[in-house]
Amino acid sequence: MKIYPYNPSEFSAEFISKMRKHPDIIQMPSPRQLQSIPQLLLARYLRKGNSLSLKDYVEIATATSFPDNQDLAKKIAFQILFPNCSIREFDALIDDPNISGDFNYESQIHSEEESMSIQVQKLHDEIEFSNSFDFTKVQNVEDFVEWLLKNQNQTLFKSALLFYTEISNFYKEKITTKADLMHVAKKKVIEKINSLTPKELVAIKELGFNDLVEKYSIKKWERITIKVLSNRNLDKDFEIIKKEGTFEDLINTIKYLNEINDVFLKERPILKNILYERIKTIEHFFNAAIELNEISNVNLNEILKCSLDSLPLPLIFKLVKLLDQSLGMNIRKSLYTILSKEFSEIDLFKLKLDGDYSLLELISKYAINSSSWTSTFQKVLLLEIEKAKKAFRSHEDFKILTNIIVQLTNSCENIFCAQFISKFLNQLIYLTIESCIVPTELKDVVEFLGELKLYPKKQTIQMIGEKIGMSKEEIAELIDPPYEILKLYMNKPHSDLKKIQDLIDKLKFELDFEKILELMTLALGMNNREGLSALGHFNLKKSLEAANTVEGKNGMDRLISTLTAGDGENLIKQWFLHRDEIPTFLKTKIKDLTKSMLIDLGINYSKSYLGSLTPGLFQTNLVRPYEIGDTYEDIDLEETMLNLLEKGKIIEHITYDDLFVSISSSGKRSVCIEMDISESMTGEKLAYMAICVTMLVYGMRKDELGITLFEKNTHILKEINQKIDLEKLADELLGLKSRGTTFVEKALLWARDQFKKSFNSKSKVNILFTDSDIYDLPDAAEILRAFKSLGVDFILVCPEKQYNIRESEKIVKLAGGQILPIKDWERFPELITNIINSRF
Repeated sequence: MKIYPYNPSEFSAEFISKMRKHPDIIQMPSPRQLQSIPQLLLARYLRKGNSLSLKDYVEIATATSFPDNQDLAKKIAFQILFPNCSIREFDALIDDPNISGDFNYESQIHSEEESMSIQVQKLHDEIEFSNSFDFTKVQNVEDFVEWLLKNQNQTLFKSALLFYTEISNFYKEKITTKADLMHVAKKKVIEKINSLTPKELVAIKELGFNDLVEKYSIKKWERITIKVLSNRNLDKDFEIIKKEGTFEDLINTIKYLNEINDVFLKERPILKNILYERIKTIEHFFNAAIELNEISNVNLNEILKCSLDSLPLPLIFKLVKLLDQSLGMNIRKSLYTILSKEFSEIDLFKLKLDGDYSLLELISKYAINSSSWTSTFQKVLLLEIEKAKKAFRSHEDFKILTNIIVQLTNSCENIFCAQFISKFLNQLIYLTIESCIVPTELKDVVEFLGELKLYPKKQTIQMIGEKIGMSKEEIAELIDPPYEILKLYMNKPHSDLKKIQDLIDKLKFELDFEKILELMTLALGMNNREGLSALGHFNLKKSLEAANTVEGKNGMDRLISTLTAGDGENLIKQWFLHRDEIPTFLKTKIKDLTKSMLIDLGINYSKSYLGSLTPGLFQTNLVRPYEIGDTYEDIDLEETMLNLLEKGKIIEHITYDDLFVSISSSGKRSVCIEMDISESMTGEKLAYMAICVTMLVYGMRKDELGITLFEKNTHILKEINQKIDLEKLADELLGLKSRGTTFVEKALLWARDQFKKSFNSKSKVNILFTDSDIYDLPDAAEILRAFKSLGVDFILVCPEKQYNIRESEKIVKLAGGQILPIKDWERFPELITNIINSRF
């Protein structure tokens, strides 16, 4: 028997020789390594019990080398074992051991080697084992194994070898004679008792070790089987197994007796009858049928009834389905017959479930095409419907039930059953609608059904809507297309502006000029100001054209008079989108309205977003009495109230000296903002930029704020220490137009000079807004560095999906700042104020 794929001694000698002669060697191999390699190869073989692979040679040659030599040792071992390997293949194999090749070894060398400490311990164990082994007996063992393999077909030796899993056992046990073989086999039989197979029991009988099984085994089937093989009397054993034997004892005993093929055993039918009498549940029946591969003669209906009382229903269905599939039975039909005919409503809901499936879902999962299944499903569904009707929030229970039926229709594997389940959807849709008792519930249900692609009849929604007191408009929203609903709202003297705007938003891609004209006609006819306002805020250009078509100049005037409705954002956006297309005689009027809305909106935004920002000088925790010239805004109300309470003064006796004012430290807040208005900054972007500028100018009127706009040229809106009129600023902002390419150097130079003027400032923030597609960024590098030296907190704000990441990172690196991307333009004013509030 060949155990070495390569002569160990020759390999060791060649390996050590090449290692010593190699120019890259760091530490010379010792003579001890020459001897240890063959010994460790043998020790590994004895430990593994399998033939050695070339991988073992490489590992041991590498592991026995000094750590500094191990990479070289691995390469040399490869070269010895694979002398015909090309340089390219060799390098690939060394670099990536997972690459396969025609190298005639079991598996590729693993890329991950064990750590040195583990390798040293392994070597230590292998050396100890090899030193303890008597190598003089190796030849004797090999000779005996060779002789044994030649005679292995003899019954005695064949039976003994059944208990030897590996040839290495002969070396470990030092087996050199037949007596050694039988002695070790006896020990192995004792170890295996209580887990013996029928084949092993037959082998034990041939070896003459029957008494060992009778003495040590506690398994009844092992004891009976060995006695059958030995032709021993079984009366006592059969009496015991009849009275005390478990279901498992009976099955295994019959199974073992079947496998030893003892055809003369008279007691086998008796054992089967005892087993069949013990079958009480479908689990017993399943185990007997599968293990013995035969169907027992039992009353299945009684077994199913007993199972329904004692076992979880999911387990029953699972076992029944497996029996139907593997043995060609039809037990599920009988099970459904029992459930539909013999189980009451109360009994059905007492069935044990495991929590993963409801009763309805379980019946669908194990569906079969039979009348008993349809009766059972229908019975359970009707029970669920009755439960939903009695629920506190009935419509929610019906929603859940409807969703379950939709899912079951899609998931049921039986096509007939899936079609049967789907027939109940119309009934459930009606019941779900009917269960609504307030308008909000009906709206919720219709929306829910729509998500399931289920569409109730309009008459049903209308009937239930009227019953629960919904208006015609509310009902129309549920049953009519959005455009028809919009027309309904337009054809009224008064409407809800928000609802109209929401409907227009849903239809924004459908509203062409013809539809806008139709809606305008209705709104003008009913003098519906909310409708006119919503149309103007949606598309000012087309709305003016439609109003002119319907009523001429008078129609346009009526439309314009409604544009101030709402929060003002839409009007400002429409101005920037359509200002060049507005008739000349109307432009000034619309601009004045927009300007008024811009100022109001800027002030409102300032109060909302900048309300927590204390204006002017930095406040401290110190206070002083009020002096003539102080503003009422500077009075510290908390300290003043505490002072009055301590003194116990009444209102008539309060003087200026009783009022406390916060002491401000020297220095103001300084903020400079540079905004990009190049060609990409159009429409909505300009609108929110204008709102933001107006808000900041109002909210920071006591601080130092400078704002400039830039494209190819720079447009200064406000110097850092300049007072400016809001109306004049708004007028200038509404005249802004995006143009040109992006040049930032002059804008940054302006900001730097502004901060230099602000020598008394205690905190400085610069906000640059741009998409970073800048043409003169190299020229602006030195100016950006200056912000860092001036102690300016530099923030770069960029449109999230439209900015140059590489250039942006370069900007903040030069200025020592950070990038803040903005996703939604509507949040631009909020973002800017959050930046300022967080810095101050």
